[in-house]
Amino acid sequence: MSKLVNSIHHVSIKCSPQELSEVLRFYRDILGLEIVKTWDGGIMLSAGNCLIEVFTDSQEKLSMGAIRHFAFNVQSCAECVKAVSEAGYEVTIQPTNSTMNPIQYAFCRGPVGEDIEFYEILQ
Repeated sequence: MSKLVNSIHHVSIKCSPQELSEVLRFYRDILGLEIVKTWDGGIMLSAGNCLIEVFTDSQEKLSMGAIRHFAFNVQSCAECVKAVSEAGYEVTIQPTNSTMNPIQYAFCRGPVGEDIEFYEILQ
């Protein structure tokens, strides 16, 4: 087991309002995932130990595709940011406390351009 990463916390998908019905049909109706949270502009579905976060405000075809980033559930955002920075990877968002949830998050760009979130649940 990694010293820094516990697990993947969630996968984030972005779609247009018109695509939402197909996204729900696939994840909720076909795969049987339960909607566990909704907000203006999004929903979150439970996939067991992982969540699928769906933002519904895309207005154009996305150059990155539908999956926006993946998130690691971590012990410390600061330690992860330090490790990737020291390894020469770009940190795109420094550790930030959420105003909605008791979490801290940070983002970096992975080795092939993927966006990776470090997601720390604060106690």
